[in-house]
Amino acid sequence: MHLHKCFKKIYAIEPEFNNNRLLLQNLKGNNLIKKTKVLKLIISNVLGNEKLFKDNNNSGAHSLLNKNLDQEYELVEALTPQQSLKQYQIDDLGFTFF
Repeated sequence: MHLHKCFKKIYAIEPEFNNNRLLLQNLKGNNLIKKTKVLKLIISNVLGNEKLFKDNNNSGAHSLLNKNLDQEYELVEALTPQQSLKQYQIDDLGFTFF
């Protein structure tokens, strides 16, 4: 999205700690950090904290659904779409991709 230069600012949502850290490193390494706001949260229909269950075999397969009683999880802030727009003062939303 940055390479097409269609947007003034990009908001990236990455709730999981390690993936969030890697995303920030990638953006810094590619000189895109000033144009990007990385949000460590979950978009949900409920406000509060949610358990993000971790998949030990695939860092892209973390889920809000518990598949295993022993599954490790991370508590992550959850905001509704409306609340996230308000909290981060996003008033000109041009494109959304989930």
